Amino acid sequence: MKVFFACGVLAILAGVAASAQAQVVYSNFDTNVRIAAGDANDPSPIIGDTLTLAQGGILSNFGCAVSNMPYPGNTGRVFRGTMVVKFYDNTVPYVAGDIGVLPFLGTATLNWDMTSFGGMQVGTYYPQLFDMSSFNIRLSTAVLVTQQFTMTEGTSTRQGGVMLSAPTVGSSSNQMYMKSASRPEGLYTIGVSGAQVAYHIEVVPAPGAAALLGVAGLMAARRRRG
Repeated sequence: MKVFFACGVLAILAGVAASAQAQVVYSNFDTNVRIAAGDANDPSPIIGDTLTLAQGGILSNFGCAVSNMPYPGNTGRVFRGTMVVKFYDNTVPYVAGDIGVLPFLGTATLNWDMTSFGGMQVGTYYPQLFDMSSFNIRLSTAVLVTQQFTMTEGTSTRQGGVMLSAPTVGSSSNQMYMKSASRPEGLYTIGVSGAQVAYHIEVVPAPGAAALLGVAGLMAARRRRG
């Protein structure tokens, strides 16, 4: 476990061992924190982002984050909770309205436990990496990821995600997805330049893609020998 201090926000990163075959196809986990991501009028909004991955494949490790939002009157901590994460194919780009129009790729419920360090304080965020290889979720290169955290133990009144700087692998637009008690479902322009919802995605290339890469490499080797 490592502890980072960035812009006055505490981040605790608990890692999992990456598969030898897995490749990082999207990540901004090693960038600076910019702002909390959520809705001040909703303690558990659904947030997300449209991502362009370096390549598609079977989801291996997935990283995301929870924040205890600095909202007036919120003084409580978050000790435990669950997060529902969903993945959609965004090859035909989502614009607005019901996200269910996109092809659904898979979902998972992730468990969060912050009791080992006394709970997550207001104004801090907690990123984690999860091994999701057992879910067998096949990701395309264009995806829309959503997350909704529900606190199961604690006294915080506002939780959301966090926005870090632009990814070092992959890319994303300057809009984020949100659905909350006061905001209709849709994409919203990010007001902080270069900020993106915190995500880290590793995939194992699909067998077909790996075979094609092998054939391409063999052909290239033969051309060089010729």
